[in-house]
Amino acid sequence: MVGYDRRRFLAAAATTAGLSSIPGSALGGGESNVTTTGGTEWEYARPPSSLYEDVLRIDDGYLVVGGTDVPDVFETRGLATALSTDVEERWNRTYQSTPQREARAMEPQIGPIPEDWLTLAFETGDGYLLIGWTYFDSAAVYVTRVYEVDEDGTVRSERSLGDLEDASAFSYLTDGVETADGFLCCGTESPGISLGSAGWLVDLEGDGSVADYTRVPATDRDLETTTRSDVFQAITPAPGGYAVAGSYEPEPDAPAEGWIVGLDADLNQRWDERFALEAGEPTIVYDIAPSDVDGYDFVVVGTTGEFDRFGRSILTDPAVTGDGFVAGYTDAGERRWLEVLENQPLFCALRTPSGVVAGGARDGNGWVGTADRTDFETDDPGVVTALSRGYGREVVAAGRRIEDGAPAAWARTVSVGSGTDRPETPSNDGPAEFLDCQRVRIDGDYTDVIARVTFDPGDGQVGNIVEPIGGVDGNRLIDVVAEFDVDPTTAALTSVELFTSDGIAVPGLGDDEIRNPNLSACFDDVLGHLDIDSLGQ
Repeated sequence: MVGYDRRRFLAAAATTAGLSSIPGSALGGGESNVTTTGGTEWEYARPPSSLYEDVLRIDDGYLVVGGTDVPDVFETRGLATALSTDVEERWNRTYQSTPQREARAMEPQIGPIPEDWLTLAFETGDGYLLIGWTYFDSAAVYVTRVYEVDEDGTVRSERSLGDLEDASAFSYLTDGVETADGFLCCGTESPGISLGSAGWLVDLEGDGSVADYTRVPATDRDLETTTRSDVFQAITPAPGGYAVAGSYEPEPDAPAEGWIVGLDADLNQRWDERFALEAGEPTIVYDIAPSDVDGYDFVVVGTTGEFDRFGRSILTDPAVTGDGFVAGYTDAGERRWLEVLENQPLFCALRTPSGVVAGGARDGNGWVGTADRTDFETDDPGVVTALSRGYGREVVAAGRRIEDGAPAAWARTVSVGSGTDRPETPSNDGPAEFLDCQRVRIDGDYTDVIARVTFDPGDGQVGNIVEPIGGVDGNRLIDVVAEFDVDPTTAALTSVELFTSDGIAVPGLGDDEIRNPNLSACFDDVLGHLDIDSLGQ
């Protein structure tokens, strides 16, 4: 790593007018003026209140998930909305768990009714996994729930993680990443009601079944004899494996402190970092994003003050208050800098081609931007809880906005800096449909597929991957980010070569090689900073 001056990267918000303008930023580069760009938005305007927790880019659009209070009957359900690339509704569904449906069917109803919520989503080959929790008020516990749904949101299966052996009497999952075999999620778990909890890592199969799970306590203690809470809020791939972040309680009744853990590929702990920013107030890391800036490998964002992103306060409180922070870390766990942002709690971060952008609230209004640029700010009270890459340099922000006293789940596109337009709409002709710069859907039966990927290895040169990735039985969605662990902001899928005969797949000897029809636009988008003339494109 090279030397640096932390003043290059971030300055705290000094006034309500905007962030200090300092050239170069951990949260992205760009001009030092404050600009608010246009965008297309969607609002779940159905009273009394709702919130989106996560946004996922999917085939030809986005999937946003969260929760809503259903009018008149006082029931909380999970909420999922599929949007087109123009942020227009494709379908919208609410989700009731089996315990909630059974409780509502009882006559007479006795005791509190279970409540449901969704916190994150993944795309599978033929639908989605929706992950959330069911809250049982009578016992005051959350239990993780996983729905496997079709492409239109129809539920195929529903699983509770409350019956795992020696685990999960209390649990919820907050974030996750796609792996070669499924999805690795993080959250918190406790062996019993009103007992201590630990950070939790859960390896899910593509159908939502549990392949493995690991409890990661922040301190050496018996969870069944304590009440202290450890929570993982976010996870990201890292050069040495993974990095997870959240908070832990060092002592009974003590405020939470920030907690970051480096894991190897086998989920063994490499290092951990703990910090408190304000005496007597909680410090919580809410998100972690990789960074391309020399000097550190990822950026963490979070809040100081009494606030729970995944609890009930974010749905009912009229405004988001408190301070936020941002920090840069190396993959060895060394913190290179940290700054506190007054009146600006941060809940999400995202790496883009122009750097890392963050989302949260500023002076009570929803906000997206960098240290020296505001890309978007709501006119009304609100909060941005999730960000996803769109097309080109566009991102999609999701969260909640309060207009005329009504809190509503909300999402919109935000242009981040300058960049290229999105590629042309992929063609459906032939067996391969290129969905974007990293994904292709293949229809048919093939014994093997060779994927060709061009990427930036980080040394100023051009890297190429030419590797077989297995066959296709009817239909397969191939994502080279998951297959090869490449950075989606600096890698482009150039072609796929299809094989129908048995034997070793040899490049150039396949039955058909199909090139990405949008390759030129993809190169401009994710590899425009490299000299790729030698590729003959």
